[in-house]
Amino acid sequence: MATRQRNDDSGDSGRDLDELWNFVCYDCKWRGVAQDLDQDETLEEWWCCPRCHSPNIEDVGWHKGNEKYKGE
Repeated sequence: MATRQRNDDSGDSGRDLDELWNFVCYDCKWRGVAQDLDQDETLEEWWCCPRCHSPNIEDVGWHKGNEKYKGE
């Protein structure tokens, strides 16, 4: 069984090149999935980056490594 590793690094570091992700933080370049996001009740959007706690995150669609995932 495959285990998922939480990504606490920026960019590619700490992520398998074939790992799927759909959220990105534009401040620290963290990439991950919704389950990894932190919550901050003081923010209007509630959700924030688990690495830098910035609300500047976005769901950019599924990617596999650095490429847009096409459902192989």
